This record gives sequence, structure tokens and C-alpha cells, in this order.
Amino acid sequence: MSIPSRWQTAIALLCACMILGCTQSPESKKATHLERGHTYFENGQYQEAVIEFKNVLQIDPKHTEAHYRLAL
Repeated sequence: MSIPSRWQTAIALLCACMILGCTQSPESKKATHLERGHTYFENGQYQEAVIEFKNVLQIDPKHTEAHYRLAL
């Protein structure tokens, strides 16, 4: 039983996406979440900002700026 080529292509793309998604460094993830948090906060989307700042703290529990932004 062979797998059709379109399914092979889909599986290959899925695997590539999974591998690339796991290669982002913790510092890069922190910066991404922090930037999103700032953007949400500036736009008045406070619930979303809280989630992003908490994501930063999951990566680095001592991140002072994330604690400060949550306090605001």
C-alpha cells in the first residue's frame, strides 16, 4: 500500500513546520511575547496583554519588565 504523493508532500511540510517551530530560542520567544504584550497594551487589549506578559514569565520568572507591565 503506497501513500499518494500529495499526502507525502503534506506530511513532509507538517514535519518541517514542527521542526522549525521547535528551534526558536527562549530569548527569541521572550522578545516575541514581550512585543506582542506591548502592542496589545497600547491598543487597550488588556486581557491579551496579560496573557503575553505571563508567557514571558513562564520562560523567565524573574523578568522584571514583564512583572512591571502586569502591575500596570
